[in-house]
Amino acid sequence: MICLLPWTQLPVSAIIIRHDSSSASYQVQEADYPAVFYLEMQGSRKVCVATLIDSRWAITAAHCMHETSLAAALQGPEPFTVLVAGRPQTIVETVVHPNSGSGNFHPQTSNEVDLALLRFEQPMDFPRPVPLYEGTQELNQIVTLLGWGFYGLGTTGRQYDDGRF
Repeated sequence: MICLLPWTQLPVSAIIIRHDSSSASYQVQEADYPAVFYLEMQGSRKVCVATLIDSRWAITAAHCMHETSLAAALQGPEPFTVLVAGRPQTIVETVVHPNSGSGNFHPQTSNEVDLALLRFEQPMDFPRPVPLYEGTQELNQIVTLLGWGFYGLGTTGRQYDDGRF
């Protein structure tokens, strides 16, 4: 999942790593974004990012229901627990966007939406949720995208998986 963070006043230059910039210049510390968390470890890989948007709710990609064991876990007796700001939190419900298709997001139409909400068993007093953008000045602004793993250069596309944030 890609997380949308507050907009800046600078013109858009790129949303993936540019071929003339080092990948290190795009890396950030997880501690700087405590409301952003991964859903599952698969081997040494952190799979699917989610973002806390309320004390009991997070947002992720609908396809993450199937890329992780989340969907299966919610149908069984075992809880699905994630670490949010280093603290274990149990997800008890998901709400998939009604236009997400089958949940295995493959955009067949322009109105297909790859979003799902995750509800936690208990509200959290930390970290502070990332506020949703409700403005109307997004045109020509920069958005920050966060996640682990795959990245690529603007000239070659996705090609590396170093697991860094």
